[in-house]
Amino acid sequence: KGIHVVVPYDKIRADIAAVVPVRSDKRSVFVVPAFDSPGRDHAAGTVNATPDRVYIGTTDTDYDGPLDSPVCTQADIRYLLDGMNDWLEEPLTGADVLGTWAGLRPLLSEAKNTRTADLSRRHKVVRAPSDLVSILGGKLTTYRQMAQDTVDATAQVLGRRSRCRTARLALRGASGLDAMGEPGAAARLGVSEATFAHLVGRYGSEAPAVIALLREDPSLSDALVEGLAYLRAEVVHAVRLEHALTVEDVLARRTRALLFDLEATAKAAPDTAALLACELGWSSADVEAELMRFDAIIRAERSALAAHAMPTGSP
Repeated sequence: KGIHVVVPYDKIRADIAAVVPVRSDKRSVFVVPAFDSPGRDHAAGTVNATPDRVYIGTTDTDYDGPLDSPVCTQADIRYLLDGMNDWLEEPLTGADVLGTWAGLRPLLSEAKNTRTADLSRRHKVVRAPSDLVSILGGKLTTYRQMAQDTVDATAQVLGRRSRCRTARLALRGASGLDAMGEPGAAARLGVSEATFAHLVGRYGSEAPAVIALLREDPSLSDALVEGLAYLRAEVVHAVRLEHALTVEDVLARRTRALLFDLEATAKAAPDTAALLACELGWSSADVEAELMRFDAIIRAERSALAAHAMPTGSP
């Protein structure tokens, strides 16, 4: 399991990504500046270059819990904060942590390996005598290469000469992106430069689809989460075109709100649920049940942070 924690930029003024050694076990963690709304200011012709937050990670621990819901524990958070505090004049505490996230990495093991940190992050495609094709190991950041290798192996089993096309396919929103940078594009679509930069940064050439929602219902142009750039229209877009079905889908997966600001996101849950209810036909009982489920997620994260309200070494 690996986790990350998010802290305000003014706590660690990292303008570039850095690798920091952890003195306790000789591992390293990354310190990465983050933007809640990456995008280009088309009026100024510049890229948004001021980080909003900084995230720190990752950890590397054995995991045997539920695969669907790995969580950050107090020990996970303590490890990252203690590791960073060895290098900071002003120590970080749990009160500085705005959000967290956890993920799992399946690792390829050999008998000679003793630490998970030493295991390869590479993937391996295996063809069984029965011609079953399996993929082992890997990680999210190499998913397209993993897909390509798996498809190529499967095509070979089927006796086909064709190969996977993913390396030649643009991600959704990339085709036609140059037109989004033309002067006056924001004005022609009837939105501010800031809104335009945010939506193009998030959706690329698909941004006009979200902007169309703003024209249909101007209230959807309001902020979804206080302090973050996400718009209420993005909830509707997430349901209609991105298969979002829950509050968690929207606030933790289609946006990064839960990762970037736990408390502000908790306050945004009722409005998010109301928007989802209109799109999905939920009853009031459905809304209440969904908010209770999301509140359990919030409370679990708060619990993990509670033990770190004081700096390292404080009574």
